[in-house]
Amino acid sequence: QSLIGNANIYMTMIGDPAQFYKPNKENSSLEKYAASIGKPVEELTELDKTNFRVAQAEDTFINIDGIGIYGSPWSPIYGMWAFMKHRNTEMYEVWEQVPTDGSVDILVTHTPAWGRNDISVRGNLHVGCEMLANKLSVINPKVHVCGHIHECGGKIVEESFGPISLNASLLNEYYVLAHPIWIWDTETNDWETISKK
Repeated sequence: QSLIGNANIYMTMIGDPAQFYKPNKENSSLEKYAASIGKPVEELTELDKTNFRVAQAEDTFINIDGIGIYGSPWSPIYGMWAFMKHRNTEMYEVWEQVPTDGSVDILVTHTPAWGRNDISVRGNLHVGCEMLANKLSVINPKVHVCGHIHECGGKIVEESFGPISLNASLLNEYYVLAHPIWIWDTETNDWETISKK
């Protein structure tokens, strides 16, 4: 039985979904699209591609049923991970590629913007991207979805200015499944969660 009834589900995966996600065969016809950020499509070996239309978004704009999605895997250097660039100049160049013509409804990045869902337990410091924070109001998406800082996973920030920001990390800082799945209804603009069972 589907957790949210009969609906087309557009999944956005930030990072490596193949290690943690396997489609539910009974519901796979409902899950029409998966957008992978930073994981090559050919490496998504666990996904049943006969039931999914998978699109890799690496500094790429895609349009799915009239919803504009831009995805980028880059983060400022923090730890020893893939898809890292130096703060300021290099990260500025990354965000300069994002369309600013109003076509981006959902901005999906691995890094959070500085000051939004980005406080690390390692030093209790903001570790998000300053350049992205400066660019968000220009890109002006309806929603900004990020990950990367797992201890802020499952948190949503809604302000009077700028987009809704969601840290969609499902795993906590110990890489244990701990945070809820967020569902956004693009027609009603309502949000709901599916908690860990």
